[in-house]
Amino acid sequence: MNLIFHCPICKARLAGWVVRHDLTCHHCRWALRSNFGMAMARSLLAGTMATFLLLAALRWALGAWLPALDVWMHAAAGVGVLVAGICLRWSVRLTPWRPPGTPRR
Repeated sequence: MNLIFHCPICKARLAGWVVRHDLTCHHCRWALRSNFGMAMARSLLAGTMATFLLLAALRWALGAWLPALDVWMHAAAGVGVLVAGICLRWSVRLTPWRPPGTPRR
């Protein structure tokens, strides 16, 4: 999954691997902060909950635990990664921290 974020100042595209807690926009040179750690924890929780909800839905649909576990073992990783990726993409927030040329404190 290729995550693309946008700078809140100049709207330039930022790659997902660049977005961590403290970063600098390579276009406008503003220092930015993100909630990447909290968003990652939130997405891991959402992915885990989605896999267990999938197991409960399969148990309800198939009526027995063994067939539900068999189908769940094949589909749980894909569903969990998909939900976690979507949650991560929509929960990361970039906020301006200081303008270019301002020294760090």
